[in-house]
Amino acid sequence: MFDAASLRALINEHGITVTLRKKVAGAYNTTTGKVTHTNTDYAVKGYFFNNDPSVAEFNTTMMGERRMVLSDKLDNGSDTPEVDATDEILFGSKTTTVTRVTKISSYTSTMCQML
Repeated sequence: MFDAASLRALINEHGITVTLRKKVAGAYNTTTGKVTHTNTDYAVKGYFFNNDPSVAEFNTTMMGERRMVLSDKLDNGSDTPEVDATDEILFGSKTTTVTRVTKISSYTSTMCQML
């Protein structure tokens, strides 16, 4: 059985605050030939786990796989928006592109999102 209370305690005690950057595609700009994007940033706590061994020296690694469980609540107490594969996680001076998302739910309530 999934225990959301234990997961929330783990994230709150051992997690770090990261920035979830949601990218929304806008209109096509005929002058530049590009689609404009609007970014919305959210502060949320997350816990990194099962890091690929290639990221042991994260400061010198250009690519690798990191996994994170993201809290269901933002730092301001509102619900965390659904993460998708166009979003980014910013922590420190690093930016990580989300490639996969699994949402853990109990009936209609989202318990967490695993990236």
